[in-house]
Amino acid sequence: GMDSKQIEELITIPLEEKLMVLEGLLELRSTIEYGKTISTAFFSKKTNYKKTYLNIRDVVEKLYVNLPSDVQRPKIQSSALNDKAFLCVSFKGNSVDGDMRTWIENNLKKEIESIDGVADVIISGGKINEIEIAFDADKVVALGQNPSVLSTIVQDANSINPGTKISYKNFNESIVFDTKLHTLDEVRNLPIKTNESFTTIDSFAEVSKKPRLDNEIVRINGEKCISIGIQSTSSGNIIDISKKCRSIIENKQNLNGTYQYLYDNGKSLENLIKRTFFAAIISFACIILIIPFFFNSLKILFLSVSFLLINTIWVIGILQILGLSLNQNTLSGITIALGLIADSMFVLTETAFTEKDFNSYAKHVFSIIPSMVSASLTTLLVLIPLIFLDEIIPGIKNISITIGLMIIISVILSVLFFPSFIYETSQTRINVIPIKIFNRIS
Repeated sequence: GMDSKQIEELITIPLEEKLMVLEGLLELRSTIEYGKTISTAFFSKKTNYKKTYLNIRDVVEKLYVNLPSDVQRPKIQSSALNDKAFLCVSFKGNSVDGDMRTWIENNLKKEIESIDGVADVIISGGKINEIEIAFDADKVVALGQNPSVLSTIVQDANSINPGTKISYKNFNESIVFDTKLHTLDEVRNLPIKTNESFTTIDSFAEVSKKPRLDNEIVRINGEKCISIGIQSTSSGNIIDISKKCRSIIENKQNLNGTYQYLYDNGKSLENLIKRTFFAAIISFACIILIIPFFFNSLKILFLSVSFLLINTIWVIGILQILGLSLNQNTLSGITIALGLIADSMFVLTETAFTEKDFNSYAKHVFSIIPSMVSASLTTLLVLIPLIFLDEIIPGIKNISITIGLMIIISVILSVLFFPSFIYETSQTRINVIPIKIFNRIS
């Protein structure tokens, strides 16, 4: 019921004044229509995304406290180059109208927003039903009324009034007033004072419910649809959120056969992680299968498997401490690093095979430790520049960190623990492959 000029003075200008001082602001646009105001702020790419969002939220919350009670709580929709809805679903039926959109807002949206990790649910398309009060200009003038005053009456009739308490002797009861308008007839019968008498709104205005004019259209294969885009928080697990969202949508009887998943990054990511995990298992298996053809010893095979497993477990634990989850990037790093960390293990194993006694073996190990450490440091130096290329190649930072951790842990295990267990004599050695076949392969 408030006109655009009042909204501008009350909300838009105070908001813009507070946003203008934020660091990295490039441009600020505001539009006011349909009883709402939208301000869009554009920031530099170098600006800290999370810090800027928190600053805007702080500004909005402080402004909202000072606004009239009937102003709806402001919504902040944030968007970055790498931030978009991870799950998008379209809904269609015999007639996509306001009722369909209203049902989605009242049922589906509320349930999905309650899922932990969901940042926002954006509904697009469809028609939004609104109550339209079309005044008869001649009658309004004849009765000496002002449309802005009449809109205020409707607005006040639909506002929430606090409850009160009635106390009398031993009687003490709380009373809450229901002051919301629930039907069109309640709007039509609102009393309006005219001179010395009273009349109702419907005597000089037509009250009806009709869809708002389309300001957005969603079409899938030429058919009008309603779509919802679901965004996650920065700490949200989109695989888990995707499963819960799908469960909510698929359990709704009203939606049988009327919805279609346009894309689901959560499910795609789950499949990608499964493939990456399978690739890690293949890499692990290949290393294990190769070892007996070069070092024909059951003890060395067992220690090599233990070395790779312990190294991987340590790295996963350190990643959790650093706040990095086990995703497709970190799994890819582990898969790549398995071949790299096996080098130091094979060098030590070769030394154990070639030396005839333990003293010679120990001296040889001490002599090659500096070379092993320097070779590992050289590899780490190659990874350092990749950490700063995450904006160009998304995920390369986590891959590089994971490979680096795998190499560092492998060097520590190789130097401090592996040599102590790997030495054995030919008399005590248990062969994996028959010796004749092994000698022929050699």
